[in-house]
Amino acid sequence: MRLSLFSFMAALSATSAFAQTPPLQIIIEADKIHPEVATATITLPAEQEITLLASRTQSQPSDTNALQLICDGVEVLEPYGRALACRKLQWNVTFQNPRETPLAVANQQNLYSPQGWWSITEWDDIPRLESNSTVEVCGKVQGAETTLKCAALPTANEPPLILSWGDAAKTLRTNQTTLTLYKDDPTEALKADNLPALQNNLSICKASLALRRYRNRTLIWCGWP
Repeated sequence: MRLSLFSFMAALSATSAFAQTPPLQIIIEADKIHPEVATATITLPAEQEITLLASRTQSQPSDTNALQLICDGVEVLEPYGRALACRKLQWNVTFQNPRETPLAVANQQNLYSPQGWWSITEWDDIPRLESNSTVEVCGKVQGAETTLKCAALPTANEPPLILSWGDAAKTLRTNQTTLTLYKDDPTEALKADNLPALQNNLSICKASLALRRYRNRTLIWCGWP
């Protein structure tokens, strides 16, 4: 039986030391009722000047991938490279359902599953700050009482951020490593005929984690067409 391309994915996070000062957080709040759109928010303790730089992009910057940024309720035109006096800065982030549109993992697009999880890449959606502040991107589900799922925003010379959060199918912990499994379409995937394939894919994921070249990875996708 043919399964969804994104049968399940594994998010891998490693325990890190606490920073001396709290990082600036970009919180992306998703809504299960309208999962295709989430709100990204930067909230500062008080109104202060903040200078944004454009998000990293996989293509040439254009008006079609420009963010509509709202500074304290007012839309900001040409927001990059100049000081903005804000206490709260917001913009929308869109996600696609891989069941409705054929998508390739290599495209690194923002995805959501009706099962209640989201996955975002920083391409075109996460502006950078012209400061030395440490920045975290955090995922949140509206109305949920769970803690934020956060990851540090990489430098411009590092691989792009990929962050996944929401309803996980299972969490496995070994030593200082946490492996979180997110599954799409579990009604199909958990049928008896498909369990051997799922077990095989999970075994591949676990074997990959043991390889030296994968030890610093934060996300591993496992699936089949």
